[in-house]
Amino acid sequence: MQGAAASDFLRHDLGVQRVFVLDDAETYGRGLARRFEASARAAGVTVVGNAAWDPTATSYGALFEKVKAAGADAVYLAGTFDDNGAQLVKDKVAALGDNSGVRLIAPDGFVGRPELTALPEAEGMYLTVPYLSSDLLQQRKGPGTAKLLDAYRAAYSADASPEALYGVAALQVVLAAIAASDGTRKGVTAAVLGGAGITVPADVSVLGKDITIDPRTGDVNLQDVTVEVVKDGAEVTLQAVSVH
Repeated sequence: MQGAAASDFLRHDLGVQRVFVLDDAETYGRGLARRFEASARAAGVTVVGNAAWDPTATSYGALFEKVKAAGADAVYLAGTFDDNGAQLVKDKVAALGDNSGVRLIAPDGFVGRPELTALPEAEGMYLTVPYLSSDLLQQRKGPGTAKLLDAYRAAYSADASPEALYGVAALQVVLAAIAASDGTRKGVTAAVLGGAGITVPADVSVLGKDITIDPRTGDVNLQDVTVEVVKDGAEVTLQAVSVH
């Protein structure tokens, strides 16, 4: 989802035409890189190169000189911040300039890291998370969302995180499956992966729209990704991208 959303955002919202893909040579990063590259090409973006970065390296100057020579106007970091991400971001800016020129975008492996947002070189960097942020959920909320948010705030004197809302959404699917079953474990599974599958209607869904499980695949219809931007040392919600 994030690979597809990032490529769509770069092409249609930022006008990127040439991108270089870097991954951390791990399962998470390589999977993101493959999906991103395929989606980028489908969107009309030229992938001018790809490479893995060494998490133990002390400098990525030579790597970004290769990116520069390829003529990229964006760099996608498919991996995690723990794999020497701070040095990677610093060296990107040193070699290619700030992020208002050659764009820089990374997945949720870089999200929620104060060490990243504190870097001056991270200013203007884009990040993705594979769900709607709290801000976007608040904007889109339906009756079920409003009821839960109000009850949560009353009980805990704080706003519910998106993780909490998605956890409740998962519970709503399970409860709907139990209600449609014969009461056995096998029956609950069959309710989700057979017949018409499971739908939690928008008027009760805590996510503000229908939640549907495809009985053929088990996939959920809600494939929303939030794009954030690092601004003034903080992650700021920018927009949602729906993956189809």
